[in-house]
Amino acid sequence: MNIRAISYNILCKVFQNNAYSNKLLSYYCKKFNLSSQDKKLLYILTKGIIKQRNFLDFILSQSIKNRDFKCIKESIKCLLRLGLYQIIFMDSIPDRAAVNETVEIAKKVKNQTTANFVNAVLRNYIRNKDAIKLPDKNNTSEYLSVKYSFPKKLIEKWLTLFTEYEVELMCEYFNKPPKLSIRYNCLTTNKDSLSAYLLKKNIRFSYGQYSSNIFHIIDQFDLSKDEYFIQGKYSVQDESSALAVELLNPHQDERILDMFAAPGGKTSYIAELLNNEGSITAVDIYPHKVKVMKANLSRLYIKNVDIICGDIFALDFSEKFDKILVDAPCSGWGVMAKKADLRWHYQKNLSQLIELQEKALNKADKLLKHNGQIVYSTCTFNINENELLIKKFIDNTGNYKIVSPDNLIHKEIIEHHNIIKTLPFKHQIDGSFAVKLKRC
Repeated sequence: MNIRAISYNILCKVFQNNAYSNKLLSYYCKKFNLSSQDKKLLYILTKGIIKQRNFLDFILSQSIKNRDFKCIKESIKCLLRLGLYQIIFMDSIPDRAAVNETVEIAKKVKNQTTANFVNAVLRNYIRNKDAIKLPDKNNTSEYLSVKYSFPKKLIEKWLTLFTEYEVELMCEYFNKPPKLSIRYNCLTTNKDSLSAYLLKKNIRFSYGQYSSNIFHIIDQFDLSKDEYFIQGKYSVQDESSALAVELLNPHQDERILDMFAAPGGKTSYIAELLNNEGSITAVDIYPHKVKVMKANLSRLYIKNVDIICGDIFALDFSEKFDKILVDAPCSGWGVMAKKADLRWHYQKNLSQLIELQEKALNKADKLLKHNGQIVYSTCTFNINENELLIKKFIDNTGNYKIVSPDNLIHKEIIEHHNIIKTLPFKHQIDGSFAVKLKRC
């Protein structure tokens, strides 16, 4: 099967129908039973083009003669992006091969006229690439938007939160291939055993700087076929994601609720820290995600979780909880390296998300015992979903305070007012926010 043709099909669905690339990539890999090598090429090509859309379109608009790029059909734009990305970003592919392969796809999915047009545009770029200039650096938002391929309005928003240098570093982080990080399962193995296993397989890694249970994998491999993964020795989890659970600091004599639990990364970590003891209730509204969570918990030999597939806002419980994790649905600004599509949907349903986050905290308040604790966490650094939302909740309820992380969290990621925040340009892990609230 032609990997470039598959990538083209995915790109059309993403850019024409607002489909999500992760689901499509998974679907096509299974459909065609792709080898590890083909799967790697498909992911690099597809996610790279999605991330670099702004930059590619800027170049293409200057490489087309006598035609407005904006007026070109999206399906033809996808062909042009497919070819241009290979020419600019994939040094292992000769320019001639990139052009010819793209032209052949154009013949099959369109017609000879389109193929001729694609051929002319790509070859025109190759001849004149040195003449193409980026926007003036003095126009900071426009320059960064084109160079790093982000929406200009998002860049402008970030420039109100961070310095120009920090924003540029963050853009660079998000455009790199995402890190693979794993968390060892303390129920079935330990840090030394997993280290020895990875070294034996010649897989290079580094230890997490802020979470001692995390390994950052340097040499990528197909973990779905790895015996230790199948045996439940570890889970995939970013270091920033693990911090919310460590801040929660669960104990075996506590009733714990995970309100938005699927696919179960944080739930499983809570269970592991409790040594499969204690009481954990994990709730999620989506059946397909709950199915994945059940499979994950089973693989990890976790037995102390009561899984509920349902709407947390419609549920009531006979007994209240000592600790509640509100890992809220959010804009995902901190995980744009992993989710290539997010930068183009950064404002999608944002007001509804904030309403949901507020509603989730209010629900947690009703389900919490006196003197209980809530950990609120997101994978974004949008202050409207984090600091401002927490302040509003504390002001409205009047009976909560932010408590110190004590020795649970590395001091480097504790900001003023005991807020936990990771920033890609500063900590070299995904962006995240977490805070522990105690009912007074």
